[in-house]
Formats: sequence, structure tokens, C-alpha cells
Amino acid sequence: MELDRLQLEIDSYFREPSKEGAWSSNSKEITSAWLKEGLRPRSITRDMRWGTKVPLSGYEDKFYQFIGKDNIIFHSVIFPGSQIGTQETGTKLHHHSSTEYLTYEGGKFSQSRGIETSDSELNWESFLSSNKNSLLKNLGNFVSRVEKFLNSKRFLDIVPNYTDYYHPSFVMFKEEISNLIAQYTKELDAVKLRAGLSTVMQVSSKGNNFLQSNGLDNKLAKTEPLKSGSMNAQLRNGPPPIPDHWEADSIKPGHEIGKAVEEAKKEREEELTKKSKKKASIKAGKASKDEAKA
Repeated sequence: MELDRLQLEIDSYFREPSKEGAWSSNSKEITSAWLKEGLRPRSITRDMRWGTKVPLSGYEDKFYQFIGKDNIIFHSVIFPGSQIGTQETGTKLHHHSSTEYLTYEGGKFSQSRGIETSDSELNWESFLSSNKNSLLKNLGNFVSRVEKFLNSKRFLDIVPNYTDYYHPSFVMFKEEISNLIAQYTKELDAVKLRAGLSTVMQVSSKGNNFLQSNGLDNKLAKTEPLKSGSMNAQLRNGPPPIPDHWEADSIKPGHEIGKAVEEAKKEREEELTKKSKKKASIKAGKASKDEAKA
């Protein structure tokens, strides 16, 4: 493909979707570098359809593409260049999310699996630590405290008519959470998944602080709930839609929730520890074989 002859047209195409389509930073940087250096003729070795359709009305011509950074140029330059060169009217790339590299326990895990902003390493020790300190102590603790409060003899699993209560701090709290939800939605629209998850943790953290400041101490949360997949079951409520503005009324007064379910946290940690030891054993065995061969 004579990309050099399409330089101006590809450059012109790149400017709009990279700005309006929420491209990831490495997608823009790598593509910009190629265009700045000047495009050169490039061989074509395969034909390929790529993209995930957005199942919403009005998005029929939009595609999301999740790819590793080693394939950015094919999707941001070469494939659009083939469309421009043949003057076909097919949908061109609009949203472009590419990941960074992910290593596993010090070794290459995959060339196209990672997070959005930098290379990272996955190991069982850090995974276990994040699960314990971020998920359980933050999000898990928040869910457990609320459920156990409603499971108490005072409420007997029934959500009270919270509209009868008012305090200035409630208004401020709702506004803070509403702003975080709006931020979360914006981050997901921009395919910033890691930032979005961080915002979710901020929501539960503020929830914990709110409960603490209003007299709900840790005596109500001595046990941990099940993983996030069971939260809706415990609340006896389906996943609520994400609102543009949160009014703290996702679960209505009079709704009956289920019992807080305890999880054998020790067993889960032992399972993760076994996986970590197994990985270390495999690496040690491989090293011994390599030494023997040498």
C-alpha cells in the first residue's frame, strides 16, 4: 500500500476521531509519531474485520476496538488508509482504546493484555493484597455494614422510609456521590477502565466515612460479604441503572433485603497463596532444568 501518497488524507482523517472519539493516549502518540516521521509504502498481508458494534440506537456506524499497542498502526493508519485509498464508504475507526503490556510474575504474560496507561506486572501477592485491602476492607466493608444495619432487630431486613429523615450532611453526601457517578460515567465513556474502578472505590470509601460519622461503627461489620457478584442477590435487587444525577433512592422504602452472607475469607486467601506457591515452584523447576542443560 502506497501510504506515502495518502499522507495528507490520513493525517486529515486522524485529527477528528482522535479528538472526538476518545482515543487512548498511546494510540494518539504512536499514530502522531508515524505521521510526523512521514508514511512509507507498506505491504499488506491479510484482510480483517475488526471492531465491536455498540448495540444502541444512533451508534450503528460506531465501533469500539480494544487492541494491544503493538497493533495500533494497523488500525489507525493502514486500515483507514486502505479505505481512503479505495474511496469506499465503510465505517472508519472512531473510538480507539489500546492497552499496554502486562507481565506475569516477572515474565511475559501477553503482548496485548494490560492496562490503559502503562505497562504493569501481575503477581499473586499483589493481587491478594489488593483483594484484601481495596475490595474487602473498602467496598466489602461498606456493603456489609449497610446490610447488617438493615438485618438488625430494629429494621428486620426492611428498608425504612428514609424520606422521613433529613440532615444537612445528607444533602452534601448525595451531591458528592452524584458527582463521582458522573465522573465514573465519563471515564467509562472514554474507555478509562482503571480510572473508573478507582472512582468506584472512592464512592464506597465516602460511604464508609458517612456511616462512621453518623454513628455506625465497625461492630456491625465483623464479617465480610461474598464477592461483588452476590451483592445484588443479598439486596434482592437487580443492577440499578446508572443515573445522570444520583438521588439516593435506588432501593425504595419498604423493600426487603436478604441476609448478609459470610464468606470463608481464610479459605480464599489460602487458595490464592497456593496459586502463588505453584507458580514459584514451576519457575524454580524451569530454572533447574535450564541450569542442567547448561
